[in-house]
Order: sequence, then structure tokens, then C-alpha cells
Amino acid sequence: MLRDIDSIVQEVDRLVHRYNIRNIKIWDELFALNEKRVIEICKELEPYDLNIWAYARVDSVTKKMLEAMKREVSTG
Repeated sequence: MLRDIDSIVQEVDRLVHRYNIRNIKIWDELFALNEKRVIEICKELEPYDLNIWAYARVDSVTKKMLEAMKREVSTG
């Protein structure tokens, strides 16, 4: 079962504002299996100044995902 994106954003918000966290590692090798979900998470996290990295299989990453991830890095 996948976590609700709103709950992920709320947790990140708490980490950033309460603990001044700026580096987040996503320990889920299945993170990149759902392109729409990855893009939505990246969009929701754009306002935060974060260094995020996640595990992903090279055969599950799409160009759209990479563009969304780059956009998050460029604007974050």
C-alpha cells in the first residue's frame, strides 16, 4: 500500500521546519515504478530547498520523471 502524497508532504514539511532537515533519502527501490506518482511528489516538494535522492531501477525511470526531478533540484 502506498502512502498518501499529502502525508508525505506533511512529514517533509515537519522535518524541514521543525528540524531544519535539508537532505532526504528515499529507501524504496520501487519508488520510481509509478511515473505519475513520482512527478506529483516532485511537484509538491518543489517549494522546499532539499537535496533528495532515491533508489530506482534504471529500467523504471522515464524521461518525464527525470525532467520532474531536475525541475525540483533546479528550483529547490
